[in-house]
Amino acid sequence: MLCRSKKALGVFLYLAQHGTAVSRRELARLFWGGAAEDAARTSLRTALQRLPPELAGALDAGRDSIGLCLPVDLDTERFETLARTDDLAQLAEAAQIYRGGKRASPSS
Repeated sequence: MLCRSKKALGVFLYLAQHGTAVSRRELARLFWGGAAEDAARTSLRTALQRLPPELAGALDAGRDSIGLCLPVDLDTERFETLARTDDLAQLAEAAQIYRGGKRASPSS
C-alpha cells in the first residue's frame, strides 16, 4: 500500500500507537507546530485526505478528535519483545522488523 504523504502516514501511525482518540488541536500542534493553528489544522485535514483508502477507512474522525475505529496491527510491540531476548532466532526476527520486513495494516 502506497501513501503519498509521509506526514499523513506519521499521523496514522501515531494514532495507532497512541491507541485512543487524540484532539485535532494536539495532532496539528505535534505535526505542524511551527504553523499558525488554523494553517496547522488545514494541513492536518489535507494530510488525512492523502491517506490510502485502506488506512482512511480505519479512522474515526470527529469534529474535535481523531481515533481509529478498527484495530491496527503494529509490529512495534512485537519488535520490543523480540529485541529484549537472547535467542538468536528471535533477534533475527526483530532485525527483519527493524529493516522494514513488516508493515502496519488494519486488522481484519
